[in-house]
Amino acid sequence: MKLKIFNFIMFIVVVIFVCSYNIVFADYENYPEKPIECIISFSSGGSSDLTMRVFNSLLFPEYLSQPLVLINKPGAGGSLGLSETARAKPDGYTIGTAATSGLTIIPLIREVPYSIEDLTPICVLMEFIGNITVAKDAPWNSLDELIEYSRENTVKYSTTGAWTLDDLVIKQLNKITGTEWVHVPFTGSPEAVHALMSGVVDVSCTYGSQLPYIKSGEIKALAICGNGHPLLPDVPTFEEYGYDIQSSSVMGILGPKDLPQHIVDKLEKAFYNVYHNTDYQVLVGEKLGYGVTWMGSEEYNRLNKETIKKMSEILKEYDEYIE
Repeated sequence: MKLKIFNFIMFIVVVIFVCSYNIVFADYENYPEKPIECIISFSSGGSSDLTMRVFNSLLFPEYLSQPLVLINKPGAGGSLGLSETARAKPDGYTIGTAATSGLTIIPLIREVPYSIEDLTPICVLMEFIGNITVAKDAPWNSLDELIEYSRENTVKYSTTGAWTLDDLVIKQLNKITGTEWVHVPFTGSPEAVHALMSGVVDVSCTYGSQLPYIKSGEIKALAICGNGHPLLPDVPTFEEYGYDIQSSSVMGILGPKDLPQHIVDKLEKAFYNVYHNTDYQVLVGEKLGYGVTWMGSEEYNRLNKETIKKMSEILKEYDEYIE
């Protein structure tokens, strides 16, 4: 009798397992069954926006059965868009973009309704490459000349928002050199660059939208973040100027917390295929001039945790600025 009961229980367990497996497999095969909203955390025409428009044009229908619906939610250094993504239902039909600043800096300096634990990393598609730029007729032809000028004169600079990485770059530079520039924040890099070109500010530090204007000679680049840019080989890096400044930023794709693994896997695979498409490499890397960079979900997750630790140490030096 006991053996029969045991066998019956084992039969039920096997049936439940097989049914569950079939449901998960069916979900994987059928997803997505409708367009996926993708919240872009910066304004239209910026580097995140343009990258995702190129990306979306290649994604559907070759690599994914449904397209992305791109929704711009700029403001607060990218934290408004990230808040929307974090609040979304974890069903795979709302994802969003993130820059390093909104994900790993702003949550450390002011209260926002999310942390990295409230989001599910999917992948990294692009590296932001930032520049310090001035007007084409500005009297400074090097970062050193600009710094010396700012010791005796007021200098106003534009960025994509308070405590974005571009703002922190200038704060680091000011702290190292003993200068103090006046911050004029905007909601995206196009607005910040246009403020420079229209004379509202003296300097702009943004990631992404400056390259066409630099190449056309409408603005001048005095310094470049990170390891430089192959399309701007003559622009010195901060390191070449002798400054140790944290300036690395990537654009990632995330979903809300508890996003099912089969959805993460399917999106990561589709996005990986788009990233390696030659058209994506040419359009984003060569035409737009952004840094094409890939990380999968696990590597992106590790990067975010490492960056949080690094930024926590850096921000200890700026307690007087933090709200």
